[in-house]
Amino acid sequence: MDRDDILDRVLYGYFLEQLFSVATGRLDKLLSVVSIILGSSVIGGFIPEVSGVLIVVIATVQTIYGFGQKSGNAMRKSAEYLQLYDDAEKYSDSELKMQLKLLEKTDDNIWSSLKDIAILKTQIKIGISVEQQEKLSAKSKLMRFLCG
Repeated sequence: MDRDDILDRVLYGYFLEQLFSVATGRLDKLLSVVSIILGSSVIGGFIPEVSGVLIVVIATVQTIYGFGQKSGNAMRKSAEYLQLYDDAEKYSDSELKMQLKLLEKTDDNIWSSLKDIAILKTQIKIGISVEQQEKLSAKSKLMRFLCG
């Protein structure tokens, strides 16, 4: 693996973590807003039993999956990838590869639906022509829109 391949993987890791941070952060905020709206409907007397059950379900989902915490962790991790990319000239090829492997060892399990988007963002950043870039499925295009 040459230096350019290593740098491409660093960029890919950065974009993947960044996308995951945005997606989980937005999901956490959406669930919080829906919970607040449902809480208001309980107070307002609009089907309080159903609203109460939905609030419990949302709170359980937020607790189990920890979207807010995952978002923060992914943001920190993306900053580490970006720092490695920015400091790449300080490292020899073997040192850079070792630093990348150290970062990748602590990667979380990220949604596979974000991987094609991260590949495309990396290809755009490194200047691959549009004809040779990854083509996104409709689902991936929707995820790209939602993740910014």
